[in-house]
Amino acid sequence: MGKEDNRLAEGIAASSKAEVANSQPFGNAPRHLTLEVLSIPPTVRLPAQVKHLLAKESVLLSEAVSSALDLPQDFVRELIRFGAVHWCAVPPPPPTGDTFLRLGNPSAAFLARQAALKEFGQYPAHQTPRRASQDVPVNQHAYIRVHVHPRRSPAFYTCDWKSRVVHDCEEYVVISKPPGVPVAPTVDNILECTLTGAAQAIGFEGPLLITHRLDRCTEGLTVIGKTTAFVRRFNLLLQGHKGQLHKFYRTLTGTPPPLGTMIHHVCINTKIQGMPPHTRVHDSPVPGSLHAELEVLEPDRFSASANHAGSAS
Repeated sequence: MGKEDNRLAEGIAASSKAEVANSQPFGNAPRHLTLEVLSIPPTVRLPAQVKHLLAKESVLLSEAVSSALDLPQDFVRELIRFGAVHWCAVPPPPPTGDTFLRLGNPSAAFLARQAALKEFGQYPAHQTPRRASQDVPVNQHAYIRVHVHPRRSPAFYTCDWKSRVVHDCEEYVVISKPPGVPVAPTVDNILECTLTGAAQAIGFEGPLLITHRLDRCTEGLTVIGKTTAFVRRFNLLLQGHKGQLHKFYRTLTGTPPPLGTMIHHVCINTKIQGMPPHTRVHDSPVPGSLHAELEVLEPDRFSASANHAGSAS
């Protein structure tokens, strides 16, 4: 069983306990708040909730999720529109010793997988969860992953996206990304990102393409491709100038940083049980850490009433 299969199977086993306690299926979040989680603009912020399901019959995706989680079907359709529902025809293998299987007994998930394999075969595409782009029919025994509380980006709705377009041409668009909005879609939200905002601003109907990223909290110029040919050329350009490109940041800090070079060791996508994946910074090297250098050029003091912050680059 591959690493991806293990991860999916463990997720099914861990979350299927909700079958027993379905009266409180979304942790500590009251049901009425869960149903407000997709408001536009956002009105509530709830902790992440991911549910793993096996379809009990061949129905529409929204019907399978609505029935399993006791959610209104219209709400599930909205989750699908947000890109918060992923599925595949063949479920992953159940982990050894699992006793909390959604279909009711320790062998049920294994039997469900075998039935799906008999129908769809061993093709990897049928065993890889993909984002549902519309409310499609799903087969009995299909694996479904539902991000019930997508992470929202309220700043998406307060931004004047047209005013942030710096340059627009046939092959690419340059946009000043606002803080608080990710560049690319996230696993649970394809609507509230810079690619979507840029497409709306320039009236572009096709998918825009990522060339590089800025952190969610960072504001700055972002080059977004319109064609795969441009993205390839742009990436080659970056590779050809490796070591010659420099990033300059204006950063607000509570205390003035020391002038000169700061060296840290960064572990990205750190996973700790009960916490979302995050970045950890260390003063000395640790296994898996990346060497990071930051040169502080000019710290300036400013008052809270100032119209703009000083810079530390």
